[in-house]
Amino acid sequence: VIANGGGYDPFIDTLLDSGNGDPVVLDAVDVSGLAPEGLNEHVWYDVQVVAALAGELSAELAELDPANAATYQANYESLAADLAGLQKSIDEVGATADGQGVVITEPVPVYLLTEVGLVVETPDEFSEAVEEGADVAPRVLQETLDLFGDGDIAVLAYNTQASDATTEQVLAAAQDAGVPVVDFTETLPEGLSYVEWQQDNLDRLAEALGAP
Repeated sequence: VIANGGGYDPFIDTLLDSGNGDPVVLDAVDVSGLAPEGLNEHVWYDVQVVAALAGELSAELAELDPANAATYQANYESLAADLAGLQKSIDEVGATADGQGVVITEPVPVYLLTEVGLVVETPDEFSEAVEEGADVAPRVLQETLDLFGDGDIAVLAYNTQASDATTEQVLAAAQDAGVPVVDFTETLPEGLSYVEWQQDNLDRLAEALGAP
């Protein structure tokens, strides 16, 4: 059983408690080694965490099914090579992005954004409220909108799967200020592999930042 952990998918615990077996459980947040305090549970946006989880999965499968251990290892090595390609793209975007400000509507892509060197300027109260589907305090909304007025924001990272009237105000403010907008999603788009998905995110981020 592969779980995200970090409070993102507590239904997994319910499923495990209702079953009769004793499966191996891989928890991505546990594998990540990230501190629980203030944890952003969207760890699939961290390429290094995905690589570590793939390694753990390969090892567990080889132990459970030794006859096919070589296949599991070969598949892991193939994925690891693709993830290394993603890391190279991250480094290339980082050469342009380093230290620039980014506004987010939700914490979903934060690991990827910070890995390329962008600095999240959004008040935590704003992105946390959007994530929880709660009302954003007027003061916090205004603080967020004002970020686009000082010219220090390089891009708006917009979660298209958590859009409402408040996030649309932020989107409009970014567009009025001429700040590029990069759309992100929480779930894997249909027809794409994980690597293709994240490479597309990086390509669009690079374009928005004017990376060569």
